[in-house]
Amino acid sequence: MTNPNPQSAAVGSNNGDELRNKPTTEGTSPEVLSSVPPNPYQPSDFWIDPSMIHSAGAVKKIATTIPVRKPNQKEFFRTRPGEEYWKPVALLELDRDLYLILPQVVPHLDTADFHYSYLFQAISKSGVSFFWPVKINNQRRNSWNESALTIAQLATTKWVKIRSRQEDGKGSGFYEAEEPIATFPDPTWPPLSQKELIDIAFKGGRIIDRVDHEAIKKLSGEIS
Repeated sequence: MTNPNPQSAAVGSNNGDELRNKPTTEGTSPEVLSSVPPNPYQPSDFWIDPSMIHSAGAVKKIATTIPVRKPNQKEFFRTRPGEEYWKPVALLELDRDLYLILPQVVPHLDTADFHYSYLFQAISKSGVSFFWPVKINNQRRNSWNESALTIAQLATTKWVKIRSRQEDGKGSGFYEAEEPIATFPDPTWPPLSQKELIDIAFKGGRIIDRVDHEAIKKLSGEIS
């Protein structure tokens, strides 16, 4: 029997050829179909220990401020060992700021206007560097100063926290140290020289290197 529509037959024949020639994805590996190169990493390559990673490890911190203060009662800290970090200095306190005095200026000052201290370089568990001034006793004993010095010595080898203990309501008392239950790694000290650290801590004219320094003029009443 003759096909009344030869064009339709041709089309149907062509469609059949196309179906027969069309590539199939059945049984084909996904790598063959993907144009993305294979991932060279294994799952274990992505495993991470957060305790070993510092959040700012990709940048270099620039120290712009180093506080001069007593350790906070809620922070564990260490003090830096080394003879050069355990030398007495002269400090003057004015308007709640501490000034570092050069030795040649000290003889020109009234003894009531300054005090001698150790200026310990310290660092907190969170990595904050600071200087801890601990007063040196004069003729009179002071349990606050003595206990602070003992704790500063202890902090050269272990992490400690400082607590104040009042003995009475008249200001008498002492400091005591607390150690952490966990074991902390040794501190990473800033890669700066002692001079660089002092320059940062006492910036803004807080190093008294002459007798006509602004701080001395304020003490003498020359300026307000």
